[in-house]
Amino acid sequence: MLDHILRQVQGFERRHGYRPNVVFINRRHYRVLRHNYPGLFQADPSIELGFRIAVVPEDLMSQPEALFLRPPPQAA
Repeated sequence: MLDHILRQVQGFERRHGYRPNVVFINRRHYRVLRHNYPGLFQADPSIELGFRIAVVPEDLMSQPEALFLRPPPQAA
């Protein structure tokens, strides 16, 4: 699962010229990651991925997807 996510990140970077800052995964993917890579989810993680993981319902996303989300505009 982590290999697939990292391939998504690398593909995004090749296409856009910069790394994504978030990868969306569904709950099933999240459970697999937590089981296989518990170090990702500690308060002081032993593994730094360089992007955030966002969990969405499975009916919205069946495969992991890497994106770059812009920060919201600053209030005047």
